[in-house]
Amino acid sequence: MSIPDLSALSGDELDRVLNGPALEPPEGVTPDFVSHSGMNHVGYTIYTIFAVLGLSASLLRLGVRRHELKRFNIIEILLLLSLVFYIVFIALGYQRLTVGRGQFLHQWDIPMWAMQYILYNNLIGMNIYSAGIGLIKSAVILEWLRIFAPTRERNFFWWASHIILWINIIFYSFVLIAVNLSCLPHRRIWDRTVPGRCIDIVNLELTTAVVNLTLDLITLLIPQKVIWKLQMSRQKKIGVSVVFAVGLLGVAAAAARVVATARYMISDDRVWWFPSIAHAALGEMTCGILVLCVPLAPKAFAGLKASGIFKRMRGMSVSVPSASESAAHIRNPSSTQYSDTDERSVKWAKFPTQPSLQQPASILHTTRISTLDGPRKSEGIDDLWV
Repeated sequence: MSIPDLSALSGDELDRVLNGPALEPPEGVTPDFVSHSGMNHVGYTIYTIFAVLGLSASLLRLGVRRHELKRFNIIEILLLLSLVFYIVFIALGYQRLTVGRGQFLHQWDIPMWAMQYILYNNLIGMNIYSAGIGLIKSAVILEWLRIFAPTRERNFFWWASHIILWINIIFYSFVLIAVNLSCLPHRRIWDRTVPGRCIDIVNLELTTAVVNLTLDLITLLIPQKVIWKLQMSRQKKIGVSVVFAVGLLGVAAAAARVVATARYMISDDRVWWFPSIAHAALGEMTCGILVLCVPLAPKAFAGLKASGIFKRMRGMSVSVPSASESAAHIRNPSSTQYSDTDERSVKWAKFPTQPSLQQPASILHTTRISTLDGPRKSEGIDDLWV
């Protein structure tokens, strides 16, 4: 954000500049340092909708994985860390709407002294976004590897995913370092009365937006060849289509951020464009969380349904036939009466391993049931949609 060097000013001259507009207004326009923005309702709506979507989806995934694994693996840990940055980013948005005068204000309607608070808020937002989106994308790539490369076979998908993963880590680490070293000393980034030197990072911001869009596209396209070669049911294909659609929305949000950043770059009134960049960034983070969490949503609802919570909420009771009723049905195979029983709610009796001597000779059919510790190799595919 282009702010003049104020370190050489002092006394009355500095006071005059600080109390004046942060940008020379257009001809015939009088700066207004009092009125609030009339578009705050847009910000409240965007932040609230994204917060509900992102946090609800995250809780569903964390609940399912905690129930299945009894612990969190690296993907869930990355999700939890990204949620910290996600929540802080949303809190910063609410702060701009409630504490300040709102969003979509022209820079000439802001006094120069208030710019240090805007610059500081923007710096925190850029750091929060870079760390949060980097963690979300890393979690998504690791999830792709868990689902589509459970055997860790060194094929094209495995190598491409690892390359993108490391590019993602290195790129966002570089962005964090570059943003925080854009001014020396560090305080000069938001306080231009401090002597020092700065570089205009607007070119870095546009480059970051373009590279970010490219990484989104590659991350979304890498598993497509693997996905559509799988023999899946229609329901799972619908689930994959939903995830792909959410991913496309994330790409659209990244593209919107590129456009907003380009407009921000060529405009002198940069304060006006920053909310658009923030909204697009939040939309991209939200879509990344949804891509990671939505495939497990049906499994979460299926678990609630199996537990009978939906029926209890409707005031209905679940009846389980008694052992005598089940035995009577077995003794009368010609009966056409059918009892719908949830097998998970029935305690199985212990039968002898050898047939009784009093029973007539018959062919004994046995079924061997074995359990394995740890997830099945097909577990990842099942997580696409349940």
